[in-house]
Amino acid sequence: MGKKVQWTIKKGWMEPLGISRNQQGVNFAIEVRKGVCCELILYKKGEKKQAAVLPFSEEFRFGNVLSLFIESFPYKEYEYTYRINGVECLDPYGLSLEGKRRFGKWDSYHNGFFAEEFDWNEDQKPGLALNEVILYCMHLRGYTKHFSSKVEKKGTFLGLIEKIPYLKDFGINQVELMPIYEFVEVISEDQILYPEFQKKTEHPCVNYWGYADENYYFAVKKTYAAGSDERTEFKSLVRELHKNGIELILEFHFKKETRISFIIECLKYWVSEYHIDGFHLTGDWFMVEELLREPLLADVKIYAPSLDMSRITLENKDTDSRRAAVYSIDYLINMRSFLKGDSGKVRDASYFMRRNGDKAGFINYFTCHDGFTMMDMVSYDHKHNEANGEGNQDGWKYNFTWNCGAEGRSRKGITYDRRRQQMKNAWVMLLLSQGIPAILAGDEFCNTQEGNNNAYCQDNAIGWINWKVLTNYKELHELIKQLIRIRKEHPIFHLPGELKMLDEKGIGYPDLSYHSEKAWYIDYRSANHCLGALYCGEYAECQKGTDDYFYIAYNMNWNSQSFALPDLPKNRGWYMLVNTYERISIKEDRPIDKRILKVRPRSIIVLIGKKVQEKPKNGKKAKRT
Repeated sequence: MGKKVQWTIKKGWMEPLGISRNQQGVNFAIEVRKGVCCELILYKKGEKKQAAVLPFSEEFRFGNVLSLFIESFPYKEYEYTYRINGVECLDPYGLSLEGKRRFGKWDSYHNGFFAEEFDWNEDQKPGLALNEVILYCMHLRGYTKHFSSKVEKKGTFLGLIEKIPYLKDFGINQVELMPIYEFVEVISEDQILYPEFQKKTEHPCVNYWGYADENYYFAVKKTYAAGSDERTEFKSLVRELHKNGIELILEFHFKKETRISFIIECLKYWVSEYHIDGFHLTGDWFMVEELLREPLLADVKIYAPSLDMSRITLENKDTDSRRAAVYSIDYLINMRSFLKGDSGKVRDASYFMRRNGDKAGFINYFTCHDGFTMMDMVSYDHKHNEANGEGNQDGWKYNFTWNCGAEGRSRKGITYDRRRQQMKNAWVMLLLSQGIPAILAGDEFCNTQEGNNNAYCQDNAIGWINWKVLTNYKELHELIKQLIRIRKEHPIFHLPGELKMLDEKGIGYPDLSYHSEKAWYIDYRSANHCLGALYCGEYAECQKGTDDYFYIAYNMNWNSQSFALPDLPKNRGWYMLVNTYERISIKEDRPIDKRILKVRPRSIIVLIGKKVQEKPKNGKKAKRT
């Protein structure tokens, strides 16, 4: 039992819930229904023996909130929990969880108090417009936990700091982290659906991803820290990302019954305390538009599975002020189907490659953590989730993938070449589509999960990123890096609003037009697998005035196809930029003089229409500008 305390205790304030303080002391506020007994339990820091038990009096109640204020309370010496109707529990608004832990173990421990002062060193958020974003999605622990990551602090916030130079060099300007708030990673026996299979697995089943029933949304996950101060380490990560022009998005998974007021308070706390740039909200609730009206979240990005566009209003009706984006699977399904040559997908592909929003953006991705990696997308027709211990009954059944002729690993040269080429095609489609490209970490160098499309419990080599394979796919890695550069340098590929497919400027070309074997004609027949897209750069402003023209020929057919090239304005010529059929795919500066462009099977060619100088009188070739 707790000993008698020596502090002055009185009724506190009701908001905010959790703990707060002023110069006189510390306030505790918790939601408890009437008639339910509630006590505050205090522990000396690092000890398991109770130091004090303080009951909440009913005179301290306002509605369903109990509050208690302790004057001159030396909070740095203590930890706390609550006891409700005889059951000890943690504070759902707790700012930290104290105690030594390791990932995969969940021992009893207590809530901590306030963080120490942190030197943000005049931290400035990058403040990227949505159309400028190159999004990179990762699991914090899995990104650097593998021995091949070659970082000192593997699987931690500090480990990710060590990888910032790589991210910056690659062209990433926004990172999204799967849940890094406190969650229970232990999966209890009653949560295992197929115990007969679980016994046969090589690794114990843990909640690796973080989508748990028990979450503490205000606390930074302690096991993601290299030392004992997870809050300082996480703040250091945010500060270093911002210093390098990289925004940080956090994924939060809220259950359907979660109140919108709780969600708002939670996000406001992470923005004010940790300088977060935005949130990816998942779960079974749809009230995102309410968050966009919150004043303290006015410069925060909100990504969600769906949005009601009619309820979104922009500041000054300017598309650059967009802060919300739809994070749906539609792009993945349709573009994977087009990539592997399904019939009747040209119309869908043409839509999803130009899809954008005037009020909100759209996030495009071929892969995400909840599914195959890019390498597995071209290596497997079927899921292989036996390691999860559920008899391969979990995960997506339909993946819209093609294994290029063999299921899983293959030494056949033709299979290897097909897979490499299909991945190149996918990267061109993704990075030259309008909207926000989202890259699954490790895809840029062909990380594999061996066909597991639901690695939610794999805290091991299956779920971790293997950096060794980067040495085997340097050519592909360099192509992706150059595609990111091309996207950034040419605004026609990342406009803030929708392409209208109209010639609104009266220059003789619409901003976007579609073509096929005939110029200015699009073939939407089911048997067609080809698409030509002409982008008029005069609809996009850049440093040199207006952008260049581009023609992209997509041939997802198993035979070579011919495309009729549209004429360019006077003093412009076509030059090869990308050809995914060739091993070295970046081909800039090769002039194209023919009117008919032949595109090899299952490949993409990107042409750039640049201005050329008039031919000199001495007969030498004209120079490209």
